[in-house]
Parts: sequence; structure tokens; C-alpha cells
Amino acid sequence: VRIGLVFVVDDEKVVEGQEDLGVALVRAYNFIQQDQGSDKAFLWLNSVYTLARNQDSPLSLEHVREKFRRKYPGDDIADVIGADTDYDDKRRAGKPFYQRT
Repeated sequence: VRIGLVFVVDDEKVVEGQEDLGVALVRAYNFIQQDQGSDKAFLWLNSVYTLARNQDSPLSLEHVREKFRRKYPGDDIADVIGADTDYDDKRRAGKPFYQRT
């Protein structure tokens, strides 16, 4: 059995994670997946949603930023979710996959 995540977010090239929550989540997830593996990236994603739920607020960019800073205090999140990031290669594949299924 194989289980995976498909992120269906804005796939326009000009959209970046500093302004779009979905793009920020995907890019941060990709960074953590490459750094620590899929299991750690999934746990981080869950922690972002848990933070929002515990604060009784809708998920926001600030939740993504806060959880990323806690996990990677020495890294600049703008390098991960901003323009010209190395962690955007899979973002545009989610929507076409979703539309085919």
C-alpha cells in the first residue's frame, strides 16, 4: 500500500509563498521532505494545522512561518517560500494530477 499527498494549489508561475498560503505550505513541505524525509515533513504539516486549531483560527501564512522558524531557527523562511526558491519543482504537478483523477 502506498499513500501520498497531492497538493492542489495555485499553479501560476508568478504566485509565490510570501503571499499565498498554499504555495508557502508546499514549498516548506518540499524543503523539509528533502532535508529530513517525507515522514518528518508530514509531521510538520500536521503541526501547522494543529497550531491553527489550538489558536481557534483559520490557517494562515503566520502559522506556516511560526512552525518553520521553530523547526529551522537558523534558516530564513523567505529563501524557502519566496521567489526563486529551489523548493517549487513539484507545486505545478498537483493540479493536473488531480484533474486527471
